[in-house]
Amino acid sequence: MRRGFFLALLVLAACSRSGPDPSTFRAYLGEEAQNLDPAFAVDKASGTLVSLIYPALFRFDVNGKAQPDLVKSWTLNEDGRLYSFHLHTDRFFDDGSPAGAFATAACFRRLLDPDHPSPRRWVLSELLGAKGFTSGESDELPGLFAPNDSTLILRLREPFSPFLGLLAMPAARIYPMDEEGRPARRGRLPVAGGPWRLSVWKRGDRFLLERRGDLPEGAFKNLSFRIIPQPFTAVAEFEVGNLDLLTLPQAEIGHWLNSEWAPSILRRDELSVSYLGLNTAKGPLKDLRVRQALNWAVDQKALLRTLRGASARASLGPVPPSLRGSTPADQFRYGPDRAKALLAEAGYAEGFELEIWQKENPEVSRLLEAVQAYLAEVGVRVKIVVRDWGAFKDAVNSGRADAFVMDWLADYPDAENFLVPTFHSANRGGGGNRASFDDEYVDLLLDELSHLPEGSSRDDLVDRLNEVIYNKAPWIWLWHPVSLQVLRPGISGYQPPLIFNGQDYLELRHADSHRP
Repeated sequence: MRRGFFLALLVLAACSRSGPDPSTFRAYLGEEAQNLDPAFAVDKASGTLVSLIYPALFRFDVNGKAQPDLVKSWTLNEDGRLYSFHLHTDRFFDDGSPAGAFATAACFRRLLDPDHPSPRRWVLSELLGAKGFTSGESDELPGLFAPNDSTLILRLREPFSPFLGLLAMPAARIYPMDEEGRPARRGRLPVAGGPWRLSVWKRGDRFLLERRGDLPEGAFKNLSFRIIPQPFTAVAEFEVGNLDLLTLPQAEIGHWLNSEWAPSILRRDELSVSYLGLNTAKGPLKDLRVRQALNWAVDQKALLRTLRGASARASLGPVPPSLRGSTPADQFRYGPDRAKALLAEAGYAEGFELEIWQKENPEVSRLLEAVQAYLAEVGVRVKIVVRDWGAFKDAVNSGRADAFVMDWLADYPDAENFLVPTFHSANRGGGGNRASFDDEYVDLLLDELSHLPEGSSRDDLVDRLNEVIYNKAPWIWLWHPVSLQVLRPGISGYQPPLIFNGQDYLELRHADSHRP
């Protein structure tokens, strides 16, 4: 009843205005962009807009592959450390200045500048000399050199195979600078050089972007992002025709999948994994058999079906399905008897006590109540500990928590980002390896992964690592979220991006009749 009344109000409001502009694609952001300075764009909304208005050496496509942007061609030397980039000479910012190697070098130095510490300086931390430069110990940055405005030389301290992907991240965007060394502006708006320019910014309300360059037939001239924090408000706005793209909230998915909109729903695996971490350095959890028993004791499929439905798929290791080529040959399934046998073999036939920590969240509470019941069946007595985010994170990072529920979201679309930070022994604790996982063999494979160039050998290594870590069971495996979006009929050329800044909206096409 209340939703119907709200929809009626939106319909009346929509009818009171002139019809929507068919040259504008209407999307939305769930939060206000906090900073359009690439070096300080840390939230998703800021990163999305920064990636649209500024160029970069590379850009992500919708499948998460780094594609050349300012770069015309490049070479990598045999030791995998020296990149030579040759840049286009016909790319300019709106103020007429060239978007070339000199501008790129200046932006990269600023990202690493110790006097203006960027929270994203790690994007360029692989450059030779970056550590000493950012610490202020040295004024030299030997890993960065621009001999002319069409050539950029980047030297790494050691080979790092995902490096091109780092250069496609929002922090690595290129922009003209003002006299104070900050991104130049005209009035309140940034001086653009990417596929779009920002023409309207009404804080708390909307962003309007205008396409730069030629406008192909049927393409959208403008791109509108309204700020809509409440998911159900976005649903209502889409239903009355005020939006062209909607991300479905979890609670609405079943309804939409069984509606006339079903053919228009687009799915994309998110670069994320939800897991129940096990402190492998503490008590019974040190024993592999115990950790495996906990995975056998929990009915992963039932949890997925009950709590997530179509908005997730079962996790079969840390690496999302879109970044690997195979699944483990032997998989955990719901088997309480198998779990009891493993616990008895490990010396815990009578079970043991286990604290599982969570941050304050009703959905996580429902998950842990179910897990608590499953583990009770095999004699593991679970106490659920609820804390605010700060206390929760401190307990997990310091190793005080026996077990904990967390998510890991990719910074860049490469399997390495799901493996090295989360399981290399050098990253134990706050570095990402919160399960305190320590395995010499896995460390060797992870080191090899970071250095191995793209190709079938690296793909095979990703699958091997995923399977080994899956069987080592440092986590109780839960799920990988799936995003479901609805696109208004009459619009073509849109695909949900694998990484949030992987859609540039340049391929979208419209028919005038698509508007309600």
